[in-house]
Amino acid sequence: MKLLVLVNEAARGLARTDRKELSVRLLRGFNAAGAQAYVHCIDAPSLLREANEAAVNSDFDAIIIGGGDGLAAQVINNVAATFKPIGVLPLGVHNHFARQLTVPLDLDQAVTALARGAIGDAPAAEVNGRIFLNFAAVGLPDTRSSGVNHNESWPAMLKRVVHVDDRALRVRSRGHTLAREATTVIACNNVHAMGMFELTPSPAPESGLMNVYVAGASRRVHGPVSRMLRRVGMKIWNGVALRFETMALPELRIESSRKQLEVSIDGDVWAMRPPLSIQWRERALRVLLPGDPTPPPPPAAPVRPSVEVTTHVDTHVDGLELEPEPRDTSHS
Repeated sequence: MKLLVLVNEAARGLARTDRKELSVRLLRGFNAAGAQAYVHCIDAPSLLREANEAAVNSDFDAIIIGGGDGLAAQVINNVAATFKPIGVLPLGVHNHFARQLTVPLDLDQAVTALARGAIGDAPAAEVNGRIFLNFAAVGLPDTRSSGVNHNESWPAMLKRVVHVDDRALRVRSRGHTLAREATTVIACNNVHAMGMFELTPSPAPESGLMNVYVAGASRRVHGPVSRMLRRVGMKIWNGVALRFETMALPELRIESSRKQLEVSIDGDVWAMRPPLSIQWRERALRVLLPGDPTPPPPPAAPVRPSVEVTTHVDTHVDGLELEPEPRDTSHS
């Protein structure tokens, strides 16, 4: 198998690692496992550019991305239309997508497993046409604003309080309204990713369904004043843990009165115009699935034959004992 291995030199899993030594280590590991690999340890922009070019104009059987979930998602979104298989080396912080594909988290085992891997399919979901590998979330609490900003002006504070009701989200699925005033919605297609939100992950749903977590849907508020006060209270007490309801849905639609929503997709934030349509992608992703991660045995040392040669002279012929031939010592 011919593989192009592109490693993000700034990946957090490579802290205090020499880049040249890493490249040699990966190259030897792939070759020892039977794959023909070309390893490039480069910065993220160069990695994205090389991945795009290789996906269109190369004879590589697969492209392996060494980095975190966010970088892998960017590459997959860029090259999904080319159907070039993508593999993942777990060099990020969480490595949720690698876990989903059962890639070993140990680097040497991951190299061996991918070198012995096979091309396969992996289902993926998308939000407004953008593929996400683990989750897409709207309305996540911003930890940076959990404290009080004493330098905030009164006009800015008034604007924030008056427009805080815009955070309300309406969640619908197949024509049914599931939540009218949700504050946070998380659509997840990877059970490993829910640990980021300190939530107990629900069991993996049946094929064609994704786990959806909705907060704020069960709270009833009467009247605009009560609704505004509740919104202000939720803005002030942003550190309070949210109460989520869990659903298994084939697709969902998130509506909002805001012109733009910040959507967290696999850890990166994207600005999108509502409504948000979240659904399974019609065509599965082409990925490199890992094989046997057992390291190949070291080559055996050549064995040199040890032969003992002995000479035996039989001095008995047909019952007659032969005397040894006398030596001529007259000239000695």
